[in-house]
Amino acid sequence: MSSLMVKELELIEKLCDMNLGLQLGPNHIRCSTLKVTNAFLEEIREKQGNDIELQQIVGWLYTKKGKTFKMKSDGILRFRD
Repeated sequence: MSSLMVKELELIEKLCDMNLGLQLGPNHIRCSTLKVTNAFLEEIREKQGNDIELQQIVGWLYTKKGKTFKMKSDGILRFRD
């Protein structure tokens, strides 16, 4: 049991490092919404453009092979939205 509590504390500390709002209750942890910045999205778009495997998936869009992927208007490939 104490091992699980240590892991929980480590997770809470990592979430706190991400500047997420956390509220601890007796039986729960409530986490506020994570806001993804435009700079982070731009980095994802750039890295996806350089990834050979993802570019192959882009070629499969709107086919049976690529049915679980979508390209949103922001140019970022998404898996199951």
